[in-house]
Amino acid sequence: MTETLPTDGLRAEEPRSDGLRRGRPGYDQRGILEVAVAAFNEHGYDATSIGMLATRLGLSKSAIYHHVSSKDELLALALDEALDGLEGVLRSPEATDGPAAARLAAV
Repeated sequence: MTETLPTDGLRAEEPRSDGLRRGRPGYDQRGILEVAVAAFNEHGYDATSIGMLATRLGLSKSAIYHHVSSKDELLALALDEALDGLEGVLRSPEATDGPAAARLAAV
């Protein structure tokens, strides 16, 4: 079977000479999560749909589901990331040593 090339001679996965890629924008789970968190903050979790995220990302809903199983998983990932950051701050020496006022200021 012969492969059909796009009219510019590049395969979809090949970068162009200007460093950009052809086709739809590529997103990984991290990029989808960032857009989801922004939408959750702007509209609230319940009002944010996978369709809304797909529109914002310029992807299909199925492309999002390739990276996450549900909107609930996106929320869980966002909360895990936020709590990991908070736990890191709470474990820092500035937050565990010294007077209470200094520890509170560090947090």
